[in-house]
Amino acid sequence: MAGKYSRRDFILTSSLAFLAAGISPVFYSCARKKNLELDEFIRLSSVLTGFKESELDSKLAIVYAISLQDYPPSKATLPQLYKDLKINADPGINPDPEIIEKTLFSNQDNKILSDTLINYWMSGVYKAKDGIKVSNYQEMYAFKATGYLIPNAQCRGKFGFWAEKPVVG
Repeated sequence: MAGKYSRRDFILTSSLAFLAAGISPVFYSCARKKNLELDEFIRLSSVLTGFKESELDSKLAIVYAISLQDYPPSKATLPQLYKDLKINADPGINPDPEIIEKTLFSNQDNKILSDTLINYWMSGVYKAKDGIKVSNYQEMYAFKATGYLIPNAQCRGKFGFWAEKPVVG
């Protein structure tokens, strides 16, 4: 035989191989971003909903981000959607509408995830471990998006207010 391979060398080589095989998933999972930071999620929500980042409630953002991460509606992930949309790190600078359209309509999983995110913000309804929840009916963003609707539980004035034509200034 050309060279003798000792028992010690065999054990050392085998140990190093097992160690490398055991550590590689750790490095992979550390390198791959699983969740978005809160400001990134708010920026993504701003791009998709059209609201300014300052208008989006950070407490609701936490609830919605956790819901989307724990109960994903599609194979797409929030970090991947954020990356695919080429969202700028600087607040207030939105991607080109053509990029948004191309990203959402070319990939069905991205579209499902973005539609779900928009639905969470507009309706206030999200998934939780014990079923479907409503975050805040009175403050849901669908009312804010229209500018003139109010929740059914609120009143704009005395009885018969709807019969009077609104004053537009």
